[in-house]
Amino acid sequence: DAGGKVLRLKRFIKSNAGPLVINAVLDALKTNTKIEALYIQNFEDGFFDEQLERLTDVLKRKRIWCLNVGENFRTTLNAWKEFAEDLPETAVSHMYASEHHFIGTDLKNQMK
Repeated sequence: DAGGKVLRLKRFIKSNAGPLVINAVLDALKTNTKIEALYIQNFEDGFFDEQLERLTDVLKRKRIWCLNVGENFRTTLNAWKEFAEDLPETAVSHMYASEHHFIGTDLKNQMK
């Protein structure tokens, strides 16, 4: 994909991967300089607040500008609020997030 610059995580690990697997991927992404687009969606058994925080740390390295982080329903609204606050410190310009926590909030607008 695009010279190795797009990582669709579900092509390599199953959607029921646990937090340890997701953490290992996120830790590896801290040193990876090739990935510019990350699809890390629908990992309900492995993506919690801690993983969203780790993802934010990865994004702050400003190498990834395209992100699909939808359908990770075990994260909390507070974690998403922190993510939204930190988003300007990243290079993310294109993002998809579909969390049910956003309903009735202005969080998606804050992320624009």
